[in-house]
Amino acid sequence: MVLLGGLAGAQDVLPGCGADGEPSGAEPKMPSDPDPTDTGAPGPGAAVPAVTPERVLAALALLVPIVAMLWVPSYNKNDPALAGIPFFYWYQLLWVPASAVFTVAAYLLINRDEKARKAARNGGAR
Repeated sequence: MVLLGGLAGAQDVLPGCGADGEPSGAEPKMPSDPDPTDTGAPGPGAAVPAVTPERVLAALALLVPIVAMLWVPSYNKNDPALAGIPFFYWYQLLWVPASAVFTVAAYLLINRDEKARKAARNGGAR
């Protein structure tokens, strides 16, 4: 009998081998082998890709305000002043509503993607 590992009492048999450790004759099916019955069309319950354009855009929409605020050298200056307020301050304050707009856009994109995923799981079209 072919044993896996070197542990005493391990009685696991290698895949594709009989109980005697010899090849069983039947070739084991590899996960990469194509299924001849597969038509290629996604059906109900088909796997939906984890990365979709909506999710990528949502991630970018959330990333833009973060990068803009963490890149301090881009706005670390006094001019141009707006109503006597240095650029450093009004630029950051401008990003408060801008961040809200980007966050709402990300929410709408994710919501749209979730609806599409639910429709795909139920067999509907996107």
